Amino acid sequence: MMARLQFHHQRAVGFSLRAYPHRQRGVVLFISLIILVAMSLAGIALIRSVDVNVLLAGNLAFRQGATMAAELGIEDARQRIMTNATNTVWYNNSVTDGYSATWATGFDPRGWNGWGQPCVANSGVVSLPADAAGYCTKYVIHRMCNSVGNPSGTNGCVKAGASGTAGSSYGAVSYSNYALQLQGQNPIFRITAQVTGPKSTVSYVQVVINP
Repeated sequence: MMARLQFHHQRAVGFSLRAYPHRQRGVVLFISLIILVAMSLAGIALIRSVDVNVLLAGNLAFRQGATMAAELGIEDARQRIMTNATNTVWYNNSVTDGYSATWATGFDPRGWNGWGQPCVANSGVVSLPADAAGYCTKYVIHRMCNSVGNPSGTNGCVKAGASGTAGSSYGAVSYSNYALQLQGQNPIFRITAQVTGPKSTVSYVQVVINP
């Protein structure tokens, strides 16, 4: 009888010893939760990084679209200037044509109130219809002179070069000649275009031409 009782006591002791490994499962669960939280934070950071990259790519696309739309205004202004380059119409200001016979010292296209509301025609600027992508282009023309009047006078017009002083040469530029032929007595014109588009996109492009 005593031997049988001792046998049962040993089995009970053996059962209690095998119970210790099961108590360690709580530590494994805690470590797993920490790893899961770290992986979740890394996933959130990756998602935010992708969102930022998509946003930057979209902004670059909007800016490129605005720059391309500005080319329409620049070309429209260039055709006007080239058609009437030597006409007396350019001697004086023309509000309806968005034209100033002087360079308007201190002109800053970014803070100029003359643009008016986006995509709304305004006096003093030339407004083109919105294109298929929703970009609206406006532009103004400034003649690079100190004062109105005949550019051959003493009104301080900026010119590319005097007639007869510019030549052409084959190859590199030399001190006595220009590599390209420059035209003479016409003043330089500055074209400033403003483009407004989707997502409150605003772009400014300036071009200087010598007709």
